[in-house]
Amino acid sequence: MDDLPNSPYTNCDGTFMRMGDWARGTNRPAQARIVNYYENVRGIDVPYSRKMLEMNENGIDAGGGFGGGNSGGYDHLGFSTLMCTLDPLEDKTKVPTVLNGKITYEGREIDRPDVNCIPKGATVTLTALLPDGETDTGKWAWDDDPACTSSTRDIVLDTSRTFRVHYTNEKGVSNTQLFALHVEGEGWTGNFTPYYKANGTTGTDTLIYVRKYDELTLGMEYIDTPVREWKWEKSTNGQNWNALGHNENLMTLPSVSSNAYYRVTMTNQAGARLQQTFRVEVSEIDPFIAYDGTKSYSGTTLAVPRHTAVSLYASPNSLLAQSANSTRIYKWILDKDTIQADTLTFHLNDLGGKVADLNDTLCVGVLDTCMEYTLMFHRVSQTGSKAETVLHFNLPVYESNTLEPQAKDSFYIKDPQTGRYLRNTDATFTALDETDDRSFLWRIRPMPLYGDRYMFVSQTDNNKHLSDEGTLTTKNDYSKHSFNLFRKYSDEDLYAIGLSSSAGSGFLETDADNPALSVTTRSVFSEFPFAIIRKVQPDGPDGIKDRRNETEYTINSIVSYSCHGQELYLKSKEAGILRIYSLSGVLLQTETCGMGDNHIRLTSRNKGICIGLYATSTGKRQSIKITRNSVI
Repeated sequence: MDDLPNSPYTNCDGTFMRMGDWARGTNRPAQARIVNYYENVRGIDVPYSRKMLEMNENGIDAGGGFGGGNSGGYDHLGFSTLMCTLDPLEDKTKVPTVLNGKITYEGREIDRPDVNCIPKGATVTLTALLPDGETDTGKWAWDDDPACTSSTRDIVLDTSRTFRVHYTNEKGVSNTQLFALHVEGEGWTGNFTPYYKANGTTGTDTLIYVRKYDELTLGMEYIDTPVREWKWEKSTNGQNWNALGHNENLMTLPSVSSNAYYRVTMTNQAGARLQQTFRVEVSEIDPFIAYDGTKSYSGTTLAVPRHTAVSLYASPNSLLAQSANSTRIYKWILDKDTIQADTLTFHLNDLGGKVADLNDTLCVGVLDTCMEYTLMFHRVSQTGSKAETVLHFNLPVYESNTLEPQAKDSFYIKDPQTGRYLRNTDATFTALDETDDRSFLWRIRPMPLYGDRYMFVSQTDNNKHLSDEGTLTTKNDYSKHSFNLFRKYSDEDLYAIGLSSSAGSGFLETDADNPALSVTTRSVFSEFPFAIIRKVQPDGPDGIKDRRNETEYTINSIVSYSCHGQELYLKSKEAGILRIYSLSGVLLQTETCGMGDNHIRLTSRNKGICIGLYATSTGKRQSIKITRNSVI
């Protein structure tokens, strides 16, 4: 087939310079239907379909399953030869004339009847072609214009559409030529998500406040169709735009010095477009988070220890915001409620001079759970000019070294962002292979003589454990190779893994583009990049004690339950969290349950047994065995 005539073909999936070879030559029990219709009903030779037919023994298909696992009872029944074989057409006067097509527009001539990305409003000439030596009877009829009786016609293309022309030859036999025309810009684009990253924080906002001279990354996360072009533009007023010459979905501004609008346009292979505009405002205030009375950190996101007193504040950084003649309005918001609002102007010093009142502090108090606050800052100058900044403070709370692993326990270490698991043979993240489950299990060893830290030991080779460089080692340097575990105070089992002071402090990190662990030397953190999942250990031969015929399981039971298909009905004596695992220990589902009756829809549709672990805030735990499609 490689020596057949071919010209580049473009559609919404891209431009194809050559005929594809994927699945080329794949046998399917369908050729008999094609060959018999065209050769024996219409009298037209189909040499390539016949060649495929004759690849089968004697040109005969062989029933269900013939042609591989994806054919037979799926694509075709496998009885095409039996059902479709006819005697050859003997009356050659009934053979239609084989037509072809040509399309011409704006000086271009395409020798095929289908073309993509034609400019809207273009005048297009459609020409149906007869074989060489065929006498034109002049009997042409177009479906959409019966008055046209020519093989050629001009149309103005305003939208994508098809055209059909019928031709009757001198023997009175009719045939049809189809033309398919696509207009540039018409087609499916799919969906996208706006994206920004500033000061270590990512989000989807399109109104973004950044500190002056900070780095900012903007863009569009898009995966649906192949992209022809990315185009970036900048404007100072949102109306007049200048091209930036950047052709990727993300653009990084190394130093933002002034307010501006940025616009990104994605054009896919069909010419269809998606567009997103970002408004970037230089913040007139610098945010800070303080805790423990002495520590103060710049930024809006910081993980803090549970039961720690925290204060939030922001300092004006522009001359107008710092002026004693300006008014500064601070409004602090929790959820949708304003919890503190202050208007600051100035006070007089001992000499009677004006001194600007600059900072407004929100004393959060002792944090027991993760919190988010919003600060809305308005500045009004003496001349009436105004500016606004909105900052979102995120305060995840953690507990240190509270994990209590038992000697028999095994754990998975997962990157929640990519869904990959840390393999214990090479300390890299990859997709979980449940057939080789042991290669992904770690033993977490408490180290009470080393600051109550932990070691991560490979279950494949007990002589190997994680080092302070994020790699596997056999060296027994416990002071460096033991880690602090900072657990986010939530029901997600998310952790930050911190190096010991002997290892220079810092944290282990993940990278979506790199399967290996990396190490950062920061003294504080704001994210919890690891999920540490305890593998459920069986209590009995099938994974857990059988409670099939019990209604109240033990005198100390917390929950009773029944399962009907995908519906789990659970009655609890205390509110808590239910985690559902597969028998291999993979977390399938997490549900928050209240005291009393709870109705839970199981998300996994696989039949069989899974294991539930129910835990309350008072520390009570109960495991349950869930069998789909039966009552327990």
